[in-house]
Amino acid sequence: MKIRLPALLAAAVVVSALGCASQAQAQTFYGPGGLFVHPSAFSPKPGSRSMAASIITQDSDHGSGQYVPVSLSFGLTERFSAGALLISHRGDAHPHDHGGVFAKYQLARDSASRPAFAVAGAYRRQDSMETSLAGVASHQFLGRSGRPLVVGHLGVKYGRHPSGRDDVGAYGGVEVPLGGDVRLVGELSTRLRFEESAARGLGLFWGKPGTVSVGLGMVNLGRGRRDGFFFGVGYPLGGGS
Repeated sequence: MKIRLPALLAAAVVVSALGCASQAQAQTFYGPGGLFVHPSAFSPKPGSRSMAASIITQDSDHGSGQYVPVSLSFGLTERFSAGALLISHRGDAHPHDHGGVFAKYQLARDSASRPAFAVAGAYRRQDSMETSLAGVASHQFLGRSGRPLVVGHLGVKYGRHPSGRDDVGAYGGVEVPLGGDVRLVGELSTRLRFEESAARGLGLFWGKPGTVSVGLGMVNLGRGRRDGFFFGVGYPLGGGS
């Protein structure tokens, strides 16, 4: 596995150079607001703005390469969030970029009697997962003290390849708080027929309100023969109520 240090440093420098204000969100591959690969049903605070950058290496039949997505997201209302992203694909014979947009609408909030539910979609021009759509339920299971013991996620997803091939799958994930603003995150999905592997991830997220958030783990986007090292950073740009 070979990770280009300049690309990693560039992603970190871009994010670290920005100002700090409101609550940070967990960094995922395509932006904040989910697990390593898949979206959750939770919504950011209205008026919040954040930037995120990450890098992951995937070793596929087409060769080894690095993906470096950078995203800008907005909590437009209490239920609706959206943003834009740019994914740089480096390390193969034809380096290229993919531009895109993503959005999420929360239909129900998490409560003691029912999970949160949201629909999320993304379009990434000419990416191997060009169009994606998911419906996901997320719920915090609380202990006697009222603190979360575990957070569960269960979703159904649709994906479409630029060639027109598409498929429907399912995914699940768990988050286990470890204390000190650190949580263990794991997720697994069924394999879509145009992917090389089932999308999955296992690692740690660290985040504290008002500061940067960091993700670190081993992840497969569904396009690799084996899991690759993931490093991501999310940074608040202000706003939120």
